[in-house]
Amino acid sequence: MTVDLEEQVFLKKPDEILSKVATILQGYLLPVDEQEIRSAFKDTLLLFQGFYPGYQKSQTPYHDLSHTLGVFLAAGRLIHGACLSGEKMASDTIRLGLLCALFHDAGLIKKEGENGGSGAQFTIGHEERSVEFLSRYLDAHNGSRKETAVGMKLIRATNLSIHIQDISLPDREITLMAKILAASDLIAQISDRAYAEKLRLLYQEFMEGQVPGYASEWDLYVKTEGFYLNVVQARLNKDLDGVCSYLFCHFMQDRGEKRDYYLEHMQKNITFIQDLVLDGPFLYRNRLRRQCVYPM
Repeated sequence: MTVDLEEQVFLKKPDEILSKVATILQGYLLPVDEQEIRSAFKDTLLLFQGFYPGYQKSQTPYHDLSHTLGVFLAAGRLIHGACLSGEKMASDTIRLGLLCALFHDAGLIKKEGENGGSGAQFTIGHEERSVEFLSRYLDAHNGSRKETAVGMKLIRATNLSIHIQDISLPDREITLMAKILAASDLIAQISDRAYAEKLRLLYQEFMEGQVPGYASEWDLYVKTEGFYLNVVQARLNKDLDGVCSYLFCHFMQDRGEKRDYYLEHMQKNITFIQDLVLDGPFLYRNRLRRQCVYPM
């Protein structure tokens, strides 16, 4: 894949991402009120940029705006692929799934009056803070109690420590959306062109959030291959029932190629990290040269 094609698939600018998801909704007749999605997208930008009432600017180095928008884009593509594959989704389900993609990490953003730290101190349990934000957001935008209850469960599905089967989801359609959201959260970050570089930022968050299991930044790199094979792939293929297979349908319709670009780039990134580890603890940083900050 050329860099040019890569940039066409893995979009980074907010307007391009919103345009792509809007095109999916319009061009493939997905039954969603596009204006509602555009409004929530605008609110997401305000939230991360520090202009949303009651919240400070996002400060976490890894779980930033680019990550959230990447999850939003991946979710839109998976939803489209699922519909092409014959899955039936109500407009309310699609709308709620996309809103949850936008707000799934809102809990990492500090509220007004919360002093110290970047927000990464809330890493463990941040999903519940995100659920709190979603609840207030839906209440302010005429969401029903039922919709709010379902949205809370969708966001909780992104918690790696929770199995989808252990969440009391109301029906097959909502269960599919939970799997799509959980998968999007994983594939968006691991397929990122600068994933290897961003692991240094993730380690910073882990240290601030007191996430156990990593003795050093180097240790995180060493353990990333095992995390990908034993946690990520197991979750995608088993817990989430291989939901990413819908991407083949999306890209076949969207680009005329039956490929999963996300999987290809995840594998490419893991291979690169394997090579870095072979360089050893004193040299691995020498090849970490890609830009981690995108134009937002």
